[in-house]
Amino acid sequence: MNAEEYSERGDKYFREKDFDLAIKDFTEAIRLDPNFTAAYITRGLSYLEKQKIAVKSLQGLECLKRENYEYDLAISDFTEVIRLIPNDAIAYYRRAFVYIKKNIEANETKAIADLTEAICIDPNFVQAYNLRAYIYSSKPPIMDNRENLIKNYYNPAIADFTEIIRITPNDADTYFKRSRMYDLIGDNVRAEADRQMVERLKNIRN
Repeated sequence: MNAEEYSERGDKYFREKDFDLAIKDFTEAIRLDPNFTAAYITRGLSYLEKQKIAVKSLQGLECLKRENYEYDLAISDFTEVIRLIPNDAIAYYRRAFVYIKKNIEANETKAIADLTEAICIDPNFVQAYNLRAYIYSSKPPIMDNRENLIKNYYNPAIADFTEIIRITPNDADTYFKRSRMYDLIGDNVRAEADRQMVERLKNIRN
């Protein structure tokens, strides 16, 4: 079998959720063709799916070790995709997603950098704005660090939610998320305006 045939069979195993066999075939495809981008992509996704299964079956430190193992393998594959296709916004997004799943606090800077790159490549990449805003908005309000939080997290989150609204102006969920950020920075007028927009959009849907 050639690399293409191994990859096609790997895709079949992936669809059937037989991730171990899928990974085996994608690995063989990559051995035969080290620049086989599609094989790296789906092998990375297979590692993520394996991680989901592992989390359900393992507990405690054993679970943590297994999670990191699968995450690291997925990160490695998405890094190879970026090496092969430097302008692949989705690859940056996927790697950022894995960074966050692995450890949002430890990998915050890496994830934000990847999402920023994805957005530079595709300025209308809603999912990238949303994930970056999630990182920014996840910081808990700490009063003795309020100025830093507003400048470096809450205001950037508001900017990202605003970009999402620019792209998808009828997204009630994003208006609601932005209203929470306005509440946190003390902008009650804009927070209330966003809440009213949420109600207006809900009424339109009904």
